[in-house]
Amino acid sequence: MTDRRSHEKVASVLLFHKEILVSKELKPIIALVGPSGSGKSALIIEMVRRMPEMLAVIKTISTRPRRSDEDDIFYRLVTGPRYAAVTAFGALIQGVSYNGASYGNALQDVLPILQRCVGITALVEDSILKLRQAGYDVHMIRVIPDGPEYVGRGPERDAVDRARMMTGPQADRAMTNHFYPGGFERSCAVLEIQVRSLLSE
Repeated sequence: MTDRRSHEKVASVLLFHKEILVSKELKPIIALVGPSGSGKSALIIEMVRRMPEMLAVIKTISTRPRRSDEDDIFYRLVTGPRYAAVTAFGALIQGVSYNGASYGNALQDVLPILQRCVGITALVEDSILKLRQAGYDVHMIRVIPDGPEYVGRGPERDAVDRARMMTGPQADRAMTNHFYPGGFERSCAVLEIQVRSLLSE
């Protein structure tokens, strides 16, 4: 595909993006926010299992290394040049950097989901602000880990998470993810109630 055709295709996608935002045809996004290792991924998987007709995972485009098979659920891992190209073409809705890697939400990962159902994903506070500024309806649920089995990701990472919480937007809801035997089921039941409540407002 020539550069001219590539730019024409991107321009067409961006115009379509603008039109559907204006017409409010997109469903909202449920964003879980919380410390690293607080169980957001497990909660998201369970919410989609419980409400498959209502929710679907929005993948994050990222340059970070692959870590496990779970990455296939939550990430579209790309090279640095590919991420830069998505940004240059204007197809990146929002992006942030952390620990030498880039993370963001691209049109191709977001639009197909939100045209048919509610999207659910894990985000940091800055990403939520940027998505809202771009015109997306984002409901933020803060996940608070509790229990003897929660170990976190180390003092440095915990400090970064605390700083984000102090300076970020106020959550629409908050829930405790219980790190003790039997606690996850209890946490999921509470989260499901919160999700359904937010979507019925």
